[in-house]
Amino acid sequence: MNIINKIKQNELKYLIPSFAIFSLFTWLVNIPQTINIIVYLLILLTLIIFKFNNITILIFTLFSLLGNRTPYIMDREFSKVHFLYPAIFIASSLYFIIYLIINKKKNIYKLLLPMTLFIVYSFISLIWSLDPVEGLSKITLIIQGYFIYFVITNTKEHISFNYLSWFLSLFLFVLSVEFFTLAYQYTNSTNIIQNLKQMININKNAYLTLWANPNLAAAIFGIGFVPSLYKYFNKQNSKYTYLYIILDLFVIFGMILTQSRGLYFGLLIGLIVAPIILLIKNAGVKYTIFNGMILATLVFIIAILVLQNKYNNLYIDINKISSGRFTLYNFAYKEILNKPILFIFGQGTGSVRGLLRPLGHGEFYLHSFIINLLYTTGIIGTIFIFLIHFNTYKILKINGSLFAKLTAIAIFIYVGHELIDIGYDYQFLGVLLYFIIAVIEKDNERKAYNEKNIISTNNNSINNNISIMWFIKY
Repeated sequence: MNIINKIKQNELKYLIPSFAIFSLFTWLVNIPQTINIIVYLLILLTLIIFKFNNITILIFTLFSLLGNRTPYIMDREFSKVHFLYPAIFIASSLYFIIYLIINKKKNIYKLLLPMTLFIVYSFISLIWSLDPVEGLSKITLIIQGYFIYFVITNTKEHISFNYLSWFLSLFLFVLSVEFFTLAYQYTNSTNIIQNLKQMININKNAYLTLWANPNLAAAIFGIGFVPSLYKYFNKQNSKYTYLYIILDLFVIFGMILTQSRGLYFGLLIGLIVAPIILLIKNAGVKYTIFNGMILATLVFIIAILVLQNKYNNLYIDINKISSGRFTLYNFAYKEILNKPILFIFGQGTGSVRGLLRPLGHGEFYLHSFIINLLYTTGIIGTIFIFLIHFNTYKILKINGSLFAKLTAIAIFIYVGHELIDIGYDYQFLGVLLYFIIAVIEKDNERKAYNEKNIISTNNNSINNNISIMWFIKY
């Protein structure tokens, strides 16, 4: 028990690095998935038995995402399936549910209401969805991040921003090693520089054996990289922390290897807004820029679609540069023009595949979160999502720390990515994002509690002094 207590007191030193090493080991060694699931479940059970906190269990669950290399081959449309992360997430979620039931006091935090409204409306929209089964699947993927937000905001434990920063650093390093390993297999030169060039220009099909669509995996970099840099600004860390810059440079190379246009676009937006977020104190300006970014992208897309007949060559060129994205946007645009009521209510969650399959496209997402959102849930669902964004902005504003500002930059990158790519709030992306937001909101709660105690202590001190003075006087 002394060893367990020592590990609990030094999780950042022992446990989190162990999770990173273990997940990378099981991926590199290519342990069969069935064995992998059993081993990871046994470790999860060990963490539960020895009463490790919910945050530790969640971090282990996220590392399981990186731990499986070879999928099951299924005789279905999507034949390659990784079950390790879903299995661990389901098992840990069952534990979290039991925890929430036992812990009867439930706190209602800022994002819970708009999240609930969006999920309820998504369920309602299944009534008129073109593919209700697909829609139900989409809801189960989105709800994961919302559920984790509720769990973490209602857990008793607090973790420091430094702890979270180091977790993100190790997580992204393991992810970068996996991209590097898959790309390196396709090099054939004895010259290191030539190999690096080959890796950068490799066909993205090299990453199809990854545990998720490469564009989804790339989105993790957008969420996690900037907040992971917080470790360099934490005065409690030693000067040796700067040695980790070498590994962060490797992470940057990993981002290059993804070849994700969405990630590159998001990073460009992040570079533009970073000075504004870090230097300008007016939070309203930052939120206006955030909404302006989304609105400007939407206006640009609609303008190209409206003018495609008049400027057909321009439309063809932009569509080619965007890898055919505007073809998908055009399908949804024409549907909304033919049925204006879709702009209000949407075609229903999961309807994208029902729209595109008859047209000969196998896509299940419109490669733009705002277009996908408007088509499936209409302006009603879009309003709920913007309420989530607005309340997230308030959480970050209240906190005001450097970590909150770095997270704001990350959200710009993430949303910028998803404006022209896939996976908004999808499964592990939502889990990671709302985990970070929940930790920041818990920090707000801690600060408010401490300030309340200080005020109460000061008031008691003043009252005692008044009583003493009155006693002396009389």
